[in-house]
Amino acid sequence: STYQSAFDNISACEDEAAIGWLCVDVKPVKQVLLTHASRWVYVFTEYLIKQCNTMLGNIEDFLLETEPQIETLIKTLSASPADAAIAPSAYMQLVELFNKVTNKQQEFDSRFGVVRKTVVLLNKYKFRMEKEDFFLAAPSRWSN
Repeated sequence: STYQSAFDNISACEDEAAIGWLCVDVKPVKQVLLTHASRWVYVFTEYLIKQCNTMLGNIEDFLLETEPQIETLIKTLSASPADAAIAPSAYMQLVELFNKVTNKQQEFDSRFGVVRKTVVLLNKYKFRMEKEDFFLAAPSRWSN
């Protein structure tokens, strides 16, 4: 990230600067700049982690809400496919759930792309998210 590269560039600077005949100790300035850069690295990574966890939490909540409903309806339909009283309402509910999933599909597919790039960036700098395990399993769950 930009903040990390700024931190690395500041770290690489010399502790003393020679300006003509004057030798200047820049350690205090360098230390203040490093403190600010590291603070912004922390703030930025915390923001990224929070955003990813929020996105993944929304996806997980949606899956936890719809998966059991779909499974229940499929069991209901497979248990009594010929029951004229149950079948039409169960089919309608199933179609409504599939429409709900279809409406969310484009949104969640784009979110997976953003989250995937963010996770790669965070892993590059050795940061981990609390929902990273869900992130790894989510695409297959979403496809099913």
